[in-house]
Amino acid sequence: MRAPTTRRGDAVTELPGGHRAPDPYRALEDAGDPETARWLAAQDAHYAAHRATWGDGLLARVAELTASPTADPPVWAGGHRFRAALRPGGEHPVLLVRPPGEPERVLLDPAASGPDTTLESWHPSPDGRSVAVLISEGGTEQGALRVLDLDGSVVDGPIGRSRGTQLAWLPGAFCYTPLSPRPDGRLAREVRLHRLGEPEERDVTVLAEDGCTSFALETDGHTLVVVASRGPSAPKDVWTGRVTEGGVTELRPVLRAAGSRVQARPTPDGVLVLTDDAAPRARIARLTPGGQLIDLVAEDDEAVLRSFLPLPAAEPGAEPELLVVRNRGLVTEVAAHRLADGRPTGLVALPGAGVVTSLTAHGATAFLGYTDPTTPHTTLRRAPGGTEAAEWSAEPPPPAVPRRAPAKAGAPPRSIGDARTATVPCRAPDGAEIPVLALWTGPRPTGPRPLLLQCYGGFGVVNGPTYSPEALAWVEAGGVHVRVGVRGGGERGARWHRAGNRATRARGAQDLIAAARALIDLGWTTPARLGLLGASHGGLVVAAALTAEPRLFGAAVCLAPLADMLRCERLGAGSLWRAEYGSAEDPEQAAWLVACSPYHAVRPGAGYPPVLLAVFDGDSRVHPAHAHKLCAALQHASHHGATFLRRESGVGHGRRSVGRAAGLAADQLAFFSTVLNGPNPPGPARSGTTPAAARERSGA
Repeated sequence: MRAPTTRRGDAVTELPGGHRAPDPYRALEDAGDPETARWLAAQDAHYAAHRATWGDGLLARVAELTASPTADPPVWAGGHRFRAALRPGGEHPVLLVRPPGEPERVLLDPAASGPDTTLESWHPSPDGRSVAVLISEGGTEQGALRVLDLDGSVVDGPIGRSRGTQLAWLPGAFCYTPLSPRPDGRLAREVRLHRLGEPEERDVTVLAEDGCTSFALETDGHTLVVVASRGPSAPKDVWTGRVTEGGVTELRPVLRAAGSRVQARPTPDGVLVLTDDAAPRARIARLTPGGQLIDLVAEDDEAVLRSFLPLPAAEPGAEPELLVVRNRGLVTEVAAHRLADGRPTGLVALPGAGVVTSLTAHGATAFLGYTDPTTPHTTLRRAPGGTEAAEWSAEPPPPAVPRRAPAKAGAPPRSIGDARTATVPCRAPDGAEIPVLALWTGPRPTGPRPLLLQCYGGFGVVNGPTYSPEALAWVEAGGVHVRVGVRGGGERGARWHRAGNRATRARGAQDLIAAARALIDLGWTTPARLGLLGASHGGLVVAAALTAEPRLFGAAVCLAPLADMLRCERLGAGSLWRAEYGSAEDPEQAAWLVACSPYHAVRPGAGYPPVLLAVFDGDSRVHPAHAHKLCAALQHASHHGATFLRRESGVGHGRRSVGRAAGLAADQLAFFSTVLNGPNPPGPARSGTTPAAARERSGA
């Protein structure tokens, strides 16, 4: 079946210096245009017709693995224990509370408000008598704050509807960070003070820095610390104020341009700051009253500091501690230090080679969010002075709930089996060593297998070995799943990030291509059996790699990808990412964007592999038009009809229900199994996709 045709327009993107870049599918940015609506309907039909031929050999196992219960670390407030958990048979995590001397119970189940309602964040008050929550609908990640009491009743709100709102409790009040309209019509982030029970109109702005896109808030009940950012990759400022009854004193800046990655926490002995300023792999320092940073934990020679947690002394005479989380390549390690002088006291053993996602404390006991390739997100407990963090479970365990799914729903997943991981040696053409981690089952691969190569490579984010139902289902069926830490990510610190962003953005795709060639040279796979997988910024890297070296890959899946980098600032949340990508309004930076824009790199007759692009109507970050335009360009440049657009409503860029997550994973694996000829090939009906693409790419 041929792909739908798309009318090519004569629109161009005007660039500084009189340069112009063709933009033939500009019309697809307007989803409300009748012609675009017809195009989307034709794409839906094209995808559905092919999806019906791919089979569902891995669907049941993906659904089983996706339904695994998960748990976030608990938070204690006023003797009450709060935590979020996905219960057996549930579709979304629920918020649980355990008051002193009582059993644990559900405080908030977002599913009660609708199947596409999600708990985005929750913040208990210091006395534990109420909790501020933000829930969103339809995947938008946007919502208003509401304050609940312990019977679930709303006692305040809705307040400050926006996305990514941070919150810090004060006596009888809280500070929060809504997006607010400016006189020029643009949105800007502010820090506001809300006093409980008062209307939102009386809220007071306590910090409004021009151009700030986010604020991180921390308080210990005495000091409020604010980290202000003008973008995910931009330098950060640190502000502090003294907490008062019902408010906070005037905030004052104590650090300016403190680094591109900054965390700050108040402690009884002053503010601790994690910064990558003058330390690409980051350091932890004490902030003096005069605004100086005195190193407490120095930069490591190899590992990158990610987060930290101060812990009080467990008993009289004991030493207060500082838990420090680092990544060494793709994998997390945890170490204990003395809080007084930063001296290391030993490593904290983890259950496997995985990722620590968050830290909380109850007295001197630490709780860690943890996941690895075979472990769904769970909670570890580390006793005061302990040398290991072991799995912790709430007592009694939360009750199961019925699922809106088939007969086996609610049953615990069967054993994951003999999954193994190993690093794979890989160097980029310029000699840089690229972190590569492979996952498989059974004997180490000695012959070509269907292999999925997954990356991210942006914003200093580490592509760590987290739990992935689609990866596990793939390797259990005989495939190989490989994570690559391409430049632009945070695997080796700030220099690694800077080596693959802005003017050097192309290195991310080059590193991915180098990893593909290394795996082919090792005999683990072949170009025809090698698939690329990336989401969001990872989708940009994948699209850049497949347009640069189309015949090196057998297939690609891009989930909510960036693609038209010249229009990025005008689409979705792209205006917030200038520090990461650059701006098309600047002559030098526009040249960077042209060089890394996959949409503009598509050329007819290049022999592109089959590609599946997925978009989500509720996405408030990456506009679906990126994928729409790339889809049209690839379909125009190819004649095999194997470029597909998968659309989904009621979901967005972030969290999704168990059923929705399983459906997306199953569709990806069905596509890959068909195009890459396994694992678990779905049968003769596959012929609709692969041979036509293979003939075109071979020149037949």
